[in-house]
Amino acid sequence: MSAYGPRQLTRPLDHRPDTCPRCGTPRTMRRPPGANALSRWTRTGDTVPLWVCDDCGNAEGLQEHFGALTPPDRWVHPATIEDRPTT
Repeated sequence: MSAYGPRQLTRPLDHRPDTCPRCGTPRTMRRPPGANALSRWTRTGDTVPLWVCDDCGNAEGLQEHFGALTPPDRWVHPATIEDRPTT
């Protein structure tokens, strides 16, 4: 049995809440966060939700369809996927 539980996405401290973490375009994120697109990387029950702008949500949908989804660590404001210990 693994010592790790759910995966967690974390963002750098310098990330502005109104800037899309994927493309870096300022003032594209709406409030509340749920009004934006949910990243395809965080659509499983074992990750913390990460929101992106609508344009990036559309781009991720196309990328996923063609099998070339850009991982969060290659975004303009990279998010890292970390395993959280269960104990």
